[in-house]
Amino acid sequence: MADLGEWLDIKEAAEIKSVSDTTIRNHIRKGNLPSVKRLVTGRDGRMVVKRLIRASDLEKAFPVIPTTGPESGDPGPMPPELRRRVLNFFRTGDVEEFERETRAAAERAEALRAEADAIRDSIRIPRGSTEGNERD
Repeated sequence: MADLGEWLDIKEAAEIKSVSDTTIRNHIRKGNLPSVKRLVTGRDGRMVVKRLIRASDLEKAFPVIPTTGPESGDPGPMPPELRRRVLNFFRTGDVEEFERETRAAAERAEALRAEADAIRDSIRIPRGSTEGNERD
């Protein structure tokens, strides 16, 4: 990761964000990514004018967006059983069977939730109890 105070040229910025040089230039042109022109030493030792971008500005213009999990709106990978049912529905087109299986799965999930709640309630230790805190 680049130091956020560091200056990057267009090629470096594109590599860091896994986008093309053109994408970086388009963001600069549209005003979404601030940049400055500076006279710097090129690869061959000659002075060249380069457009530089502050690393912190690059992070603001291209924020890290979660691709899975609750923050992304993506619930994550589909459970294998649901995936099988969905693929079967697309193969057969049998809406009634899909709805039947989905209702049955929802009922099983609700039963498992109730069972988990009951187990959780049964193992709760009363407040103020020292049970389990003794040291041997």
